[in-house]
Amino acid sequence: MSEWTPVFLLARRSIVWFAVVVTLSVVAVFGLGYLDNNLKSSLAQLQASMQEQQAQLDTKQTDLLNVQTHIQRYESLRQQGLVGDPDRALWVEQLQASHRNLGLPGTVAVQLLAAKPLGASAGSPEPVSDAPATEPLVHDLQFEIRDSIETDVLDLIQNYRAQARGRFRVNACKLQEPKDSGLTAQCVLRFVTMPFVQNVVQAP
Repeated sequence: MSEWTPVFLLARRSIVWFAVVVTLSVVAVFGLGYLDNNLKSSLAQLQASMQEQQAQLDTKQTDLLNVQTHIQRYESLRQQGLVGDPDRALWVEQLQASHRNLGLPGTVAVQLLAAKPLGASAGSPEPVSDAPATEPLVHDLQFEIRDSIETDVLDLIQNYRAQARGRFRVNACKLQEPKDSGLTAQCVLRFVTMPFVQNVVQAP
């Protein structure tokens, strides 16, 4: 028996505890390292997510500022009938009302053609499809009055311009068939409207 044997026997419990402590320390070191790596990875993901959310917030705030800056101008255009769904039937009624209020002779024949994209060719017969429009539209309103003089036509257009909910230009006007009772006037008034685009003006 070695002379160290009694020493080892006496110190066996301490050696065992020392081994346990060393083992636990090693496990703790590796465990803390693993936990540290996981925490760093989670922190990096959280920071990336926060940066992404901050970028989205900045974009939303910019969009909101843009809306707040232009909302009054947009509302003014909408009130004038230039933006949004036009009240086409009202255009016809207002022209008839202007003719009646001026006390012009006879009646006014009105025809409102189907709306077309502003860039469509002049002879294109195709109206706007059912899909939501995203570009300006033109609406040609044709009217005819008989037994009138030139000033009657000008008065009618001027009165109608003051009453109509929308803006138009005189696209064409033809005076023909002169008689003792007056002329026949055939004119085309062209309205232009801009469809309401939801994803452009909607505030976040």
